[in-house]
Amino acid sequence: YTYEVTARYLFNMPTIWVHESSFLLFGMQYMLGGAYGLLHGSHVRVDVIYTRLTKRTQAAIDIFTSVFFFIFAVAMCSTGWSFFAGSFAMDERSVETWQVQYWPVKGMMLLGAMLILLAGIARLIKDIRTFETALRQEVNA
Repeated sequence: YTYEVTARYLFNMPTIWVHESSFLLFGMQYMLGGAYGLLHGSHVRVDVIYTRLTKRTQAAIDIFTSVFFFIFAVAMCSTGWSFFAGSFAMDERSVETWQVQYWPVKGMMLLGAMLILLAGIARLIKDIRTFETALRQEVNA
């Protein structure tokens, strides 16, 4: 975008390909980064009540709410597959002069959705283990 802004406003020579490639690359980066954020617990959430709960209760809430996450993740995978398959089958391209293919971008949407699903499974396993460990500690105490 720096190149595009410089070309557009300093030299009055805007480019179509820089703008389009930038938003396509940022879109792919966003989809792939979501799984990384989920895996490492770096998504933003409101912790007003959650942080005051015991580890066992936090894990129980996380296990319960994972049901909604998996509905979303499976829908995202299904939609990603539909977008990718349709784009690949028709060799979808941009309407701009350089005619970039869209199926690799839509493939990254699918890959990102699958990685988010895998990160969610890993997170669920971690939550179940945390719940079981906290439960054992309470029983032994």
